[in-house]
Amino acid sequence: MREYFKPASEPRQSEQQEKLPQLEMALETISSSEHKERNEDAGYFKKEAGIFGVFDGIGGAPAGDLASRAAMMQLTRTAIEDAIRQADSPQTLKEAISIADAFLADSSIPLTEYSVRKALRVISTRMAKAIATLTETHDPAIRKTFVQYANDKYSKKLGRMLDPENLADLEIIRHVLTRVGTTVSCGKIWTNSEGKRFVTTLQLGDSSIYRLRDGALEKLTPDHSFLTTLQEAKLLPSEEEYERQTASTTNNPDYVSFKISIADIIEKVPSDNALIGIVNELKKTQTHISVDDIRHYLTRSMSNQQNEALKAPITTSEVVSGDVLIAMTDGITDNLTLVEMKNIIERYKHDPGQLSIVLAAYASKRAQEVHARAKPDDMTAVVVAIT
Repeated sequence: MREYFKPASEPRQSEQQEKLPQLEMALETISSSEHKERNEDAGYFKKEAGIFGVFDGIGGAPAGDLASRAAMMQLTRTAIEDAIRQADSPQTLKEAISIADAFLADSSIPLTEYSVRKALRVISTRMAKAIATLTETHDPAIRKTFVQYANDKYSKKLGRMLDPENLADLEIIRHVLTRVGTTVSCGKIWTNSEGKRFVTTLQLGDSSIYRLRDGALEKLTPDHSFLTTLQEAKLLPSEEEYERQTASTTNNPDYVSFKISIADIIEKVPSDNALIGIVNELKKTQTHISVDDIRHYLTRSMSNQQNEALKAPITTSEVVSGDVLIAMTDGITDNLTLVEMKNIIERYKHDPGQLSIVLAAYASKRAQEVHARAKPDDMTAVVVAIT
């Protein structure tokens, strides 16, 4: 399934702008083998405007597929133009037009980093509002999904099924709605007044944007997971560090098999209540936890809480001809090693369509194998080649 939106007409370019690096983009997504009928990932690109992104509905929470699409749609021309039409004050109209100026403009039209960052921040709050609207819907089918999820979580403990008409049960269902969310990894490629090109990214969760340049694969976005917490506490090396440390030896365990002492975690990060709650549960049956035990836990995501959207990290990096940007959900990055991803990207970097297909296909195949990394999931990749 390919998802993209093409503008109605091609913008004109000056002779000077035509000399700037051009963009080629492609998208591929594959549903998990465990739910082929429902893909909880969403992907998007708009080549002319230099916009791209991937979104992964939170696993184990209700309506993940709807949440990822609700967030993704905020990048589209339709949503951006609707905000102009629906502006209800001079201030909101000015804000909506500034978003359109930055995100509907051809990527070769000069912009400032301030204008792009500001536009991306407002778009992030719109993503949160879109998810809030989803959780507040009266659509019977969607409400049924939320109630069913709440029952799956709490009916056994309560010894009965939840009744949406009961005020106490309704509070439980409302609590469930706070778990509806999605990861966000999206970017806007833009040009400054000197003709240099940049990508500004917005990130929440553990989907990722990588850049391949001169044979080196670099991660441009920060993960929001307990793996990051453990890495920052120096209890766990990053995957890049682990591969460097073990490069000279053979038959090394896969990174996901790397183990950490539970006692060390409790000692080094005692104030992280959520993490300590997880490791205390694991402590009942083991003394160490592996990367695989904890890699699926997120610390942040895009939800119906606008304060999270307002704090989502926004970063800017320069891009040049020959760079390849790849936005991927964790269905790909969890199933493939960094070396495997780098080799695939290097091999197919001149063909974004092939690259997106091969990345998703290899990850999907791995997910169904007997392998330390194997994790059934949806797989989505958006590839941006700067030529």
